[in-house]
Amino acid sequence: MLRHKASGLKFVINKKEEDEFSEWDYARLFNKIFNVSYGNPGAAIQVWLSCIEKVSGKTLYMKLPYKPDLDVFDNLSREQKFLILQLLLQRRFSLEKIAALMRVSEETIIDSWNSLIRWGIIFEKFTGIYSLNPAIEHHLIEKFENMKLL
Repeated sequence: MLRHKASGLKFVINKKEEDEFSEWDYARLFNKIFNVSYGNPGAAIQVWLSCIEKVSGKTLYMKLPYKPDLDVFDNLSREQKFLILQLLLQRRFSLEKIAALMRVSEETIIDSWNSLIRWGIIFEKFTGIYSLNPAIEHHLIEKFENMKLL
């Protein structure tokens, strides 16, 4: 909250202005952010940013954080799940390295790889080096733990 106050910006959540927030309102807000981010500070920042719906002047219009439906990850192919699992374990990979790890050609996995990029699950962090989207990484960890893959 100190970072937010240092910015000079005000926020409005569900039509309630920041100045109207009680200590109890702040506690509920931080509890929601904590629960959605699993207590991970980096994920908490991503959750906070994802709540911003609009910026007008010096006011952020926000929604309350919520836990997304993780069932969407059930539709991933086995290959896509394996690629994500490797990124969860190793943090970042080039397509060449992950293909070598899988003992397949890059052409074999390029469609799955490109789908994960298109869906925003992975992104190019450095030239040719890919990583998981930090905004959803903690959700992927939960889903893969529930699937007994982690």
